[in-house]
Formats: sequence, C-alpha cells, structure tokens
Amino acid sequence: MALRATLLLALALATVIPVTATAQTIGLNNARGEPSNVMPVLPKSDLTDTPEDKIPNEIGDKLYDRCLSKVPPHFTPDAHYNYCACTSAATVATMKMSELRGIQSQKSWKLGNKAFEKYVGEVVAPCLDMPVEDMEFMSCILYRGNDWRINRIPQYCKCVSVGVREHVKKFGESELMIEWGTPNKNYDSPLEALWNSPEYNRNKNDVRERCIGYYMRYDPFTGGQ
Repeated sequence: MALRATLLLALALATVIPVTATAQTIGLNNARGEPSNVMPVLPKSDLTDTPEDKIPNEIGDKLYDRCLSKVPPHFTPDAHYNYCACTSAATVATMKMSELRGIQSQKSWKLGNKAFEKYVGEVVAPCLDMPVEDMEFMSCILYRGNDWRINRIPQYCKCVSVGVREHVKKFGESELMIEWGTPNKNYDSPLEALWNSPEYNRNKNDVRERCIGYYMRYDPFTGGQ
C-alpha cells in the first residue's frame, strides 16, 4: 500500500511539475532588468497620498496581482499563491503609504532603510513558513538522491519540510538579512537571499539527517539501520 501511494503521488506530481518549470522559466526571462514581481513595486500613479497614510485595499489587490504574474524560482503553485496572498494582505495591514513609496527603487532595498527593514520583518518573514514547508516537501519528494534505505519517503519529506519551516519561523528574517547585507552579493528579492543563505542550507541539511534517523529501514547487508 505504501508503495502504491508513493507511485500515485509521483504520478500526480509529474502532471504538475512541467507546467511549474515552464512558468518559472518564463518568469525568469521576463524579469531580467526589472524588479522582482514579488517586491511591492507599483506605478507612481498608484502611490498618491491617502487619509492617515493608510494603504487602501485596492493597492493590496494590485500587489497581489503583480506577485502572481510570474512564478519565482523554487516556488510551487500553492506556495506562490499563499505567499502572494499573505504578503499583499500584510502590506496593507502593517505598512504606511509613505513607507511603500520609500521602497519602490531597487537602490532603496538596503539595510539601514527603515521602510525596507520593516517590509522584510513585518511582511516577508511572517509569510514564509507555509510556502517554505510546501516547497521543501516537493523538493524532497522529487530529489533522486534520497538515501535508498529511507522508508516511507512521503513521511520522511514531511518531517524535513516541517523542520525547515520551524527553523524559518525562528531565524528566517535574520538569516536572509545577513545574506542580503553580505558585501559583493546582489539579490533580486529577500527570498533569493534566504535560498542562498549558508545558515538556511546548513540547517536544512541538519534537518534531513535527523529525519533520516526516524525513517531508516532495516539494512540486510549490515544487520541494522
């Protein structure tokens, strides 16, 4: 039954992944020379003064549509949808219109800019946990280098994805900001900085090792795990 369930899951993934990969390629090609679509960049005509400096819901809708316009690298469809829905709502709820105007230029995306740091801390970071869990689960399921002795791959991958999610909830903001501020490194968005963070990837490897211990099957050649 476990083998049958795994095969059915692989078949379902095979129908999704080609579309996702194509969408990612299109997104990357279209984004060259342009700000990342996951960043809250809008035409100046949308960024006029508002009562009490609040961001109206209509701006949130435009940020949501922009975010969904291209699939960023590493994202699954579900992760992309959840991230865009979360960040557009969080931008309206936590940011001011003047702060949003203060992060329209890529040159303003730097440490020391309070509006940018607020955006990362109150919009990006709180919206990472569920997308990260979904992305890491799919990445694990599709990884051909998984140890052959791992029993119940879906459960193992769930262990990995939940472990990485919990780490990101605690340390994601600090790790991406450290990587973002590393000299001579340039990223299109804070997400890209996180995926390239040495600490993030080191922890992911540690989580994999721990989860392998839970799901290692009996090895007939050694008489143990």
